[in-house]
Amino acid sequence: MASDRLLQLGGELAELSPETDAKLREVLPPYAARGNPVDVAGDADAQRYAAAAQALMDDANCDGVLAILTPQAMSDPTGTAQALVEVARTHQLKPLLTSFMGEIKVAEGVRILRAAHVPTFATPEDAVRAYMYMYQYTRNLANLYETPADILPEFEPDRQRVKDIFLQAAHEGRSILSEVEAKEVLEAYQIPSVPTVVATTPEECAAAAERIGFPVAIKIYSHDITHKSDVGGIALNVRSAAEAANQFTKITERVREARPDATLLGVTVQAMSRGGYEVILGSKKDPTFGPAIMFGMGGTGVELYRDVVVDFPPLNQALAESMIENTKVGKLLAGYRGKEPVDMVALQQAMVKLSYLLVDFPEIVEMDINPLQVRPDGLCALDARVVIEPRDVRKIILPGSHLMISMYPSKYQWRFQAGDEPVLIRAIRPEDEPLWIEMIESLSPETAEYRFFGPVKEISRAMVVRYCHIDYDREIALCAIREPKGRRKKPLMLGVARLSIETADPEEGEFAIVVRDAYQRRGIGTRLMEALIQAARERHVREITGHVLAANPGMLRFAENLGFEILPGEEPEVRKVVLRL
Repeated sequence: MASDRLLQLGGELAELSPETDAKLREVLPPYAARGNPVDVAGDADAQRYAAAAQALMDDANCDGVLAILTPQAMSDPTGTAQALVEVARTHQLKPLLTSFMGEIKVAEGVRILRAAHVPTFATPEDAVRAYMYMYQYTRNLANLYETPADILPEFEPDRQRVKDIFLQAAHEGRSILSEVEAKEVLEAYQIPSVPTVVATTPEECAAAAERIGFPVAIKIYSHDITHKSDVGGIALNVRSAAEAANQFTKITERVREARPDATLLGVTVQAMSRGGYEVILGSKKDPTFGPAIMFGMGGTGVELYRDVVVDFPPLNQALAESMIENTKVGKLLAGYRGKEPVDMVALQQAMVKLSYLLVDFPEIVEMDINPLQVRPDGLCALDARVVIEPRDVRKIILPGSHLMISMYPSKYQWRFQAGDEPVLIRAIRPEDEPLWIEMIESLSPETAEYRFFGPVKEISRAMVVRYCHIDYDREIALCAIREPKGRRKKPLMLGVARLSIETADPEEGEFAIVVRDAYQRRGIGTRLMEALIQAARERHVREITGHVLAANPGMLRFAENLGFEILPGEEPEVRKVVLRL
């Protein structure tokens, strides 16, 4: 039962190593089962339970172990619990879960396990569910701080085109965009869609089908109807001009009968697209949490399969990849049983582009790209639906205020020349991890000590996350980047200035700054601090403080030139610098 539940929830049974098999052979009788799941047999005493559990906990292939006890005549629940507590203590970072079933007979054993903080559950299924929650939590944290690919550096959406479409719909008093308008919105954000032609008569429908080439798909065209298949508004695999004209009449008749209130504008004609898989990519705006992005199995069976995951924008490619991996259809897309995988990068980028669209336009209430056809050579939106709030189209909404998660502050950008070097100052982002690590590794011991008040012996993963994954509600971190020029293809991080805003008093913040040695005394530090002070003023910070080693007179002069007051620090070797804005 536990194995079945694990597989149902997306887990896997560990493949035990040969070393573990050898250990189990030594501690288990010949009639016990050494495969996973391991059966220690009904006559197992506490020592056998503990030895088997220890062997499994020591196996690097095992991420966790569940020990199940159902009392038999020779069972010792109390002794087994005590022995398992000792096993759990040998691996603080690997969970040992238990399920002692039997109520009164195991009560003392359960008490011992709970007292030692070893997780214990009434049923194995509950234990497996808890383990999978732990796994998902750990995985979510890992995905959150994973170094993503660069966020579409060449992506330039046509925001004005989208705004014009929304303004026109709002002017007409419409909240639902037509299919053609919805696909124009996608094209403006570089999400490919199948070419679509509007026909208002049977003759136009037949002519459009001949131009496109058979077979074609014909769908009802109306501002009032979004779920076309529900009202008989779709005909697929139409293979002749005569059939296209006939389907125009049939579709409009069916839809008029099903939706007499709807205004019909004709039909749309598009080429039938073959191959690949159909997925859904969409969004719905929650009154409390703002827009959420949905991904999963697409087509007409969305409600039937219920294979969808939800996350909040803004997305990067790492988060998009995680969403795909957490669906069943994701396994098909990756190349199931020898089939060619689809273009996963194109799918991830489409999800990121949709995230940008939702960030840019708070007036979007609902949005579906269904089906989105994904193939080994790319993807294409076959149908799309967009619902807006007309009253919000003309509103001036503070960027990012409608989002659950703070968005990247792209407004913080300044360009200048440091000699003949073009330099960009912008907010740091997770994609900058390699640049940041390279800069820190380049620092002289003296510069590193001035910045971190001690030597940097090791750049740990936690340190990288701390300095590159920023919660911009609580902190501002600006980096100076030498931009690529001529033969120089790669950017270079020259320095970073950051301001940590006090949680208790958001009008106060503490700054820190570092510039790589080869670029000091070239005005980069001054530019970084001026940009940081400007950003602090925009955040209504009233006082900026910093701590500088007394042995760093250059930094003290630098702060004084920027208007900071030099004060004694709490320790004799440290000075406190204060700037009141």
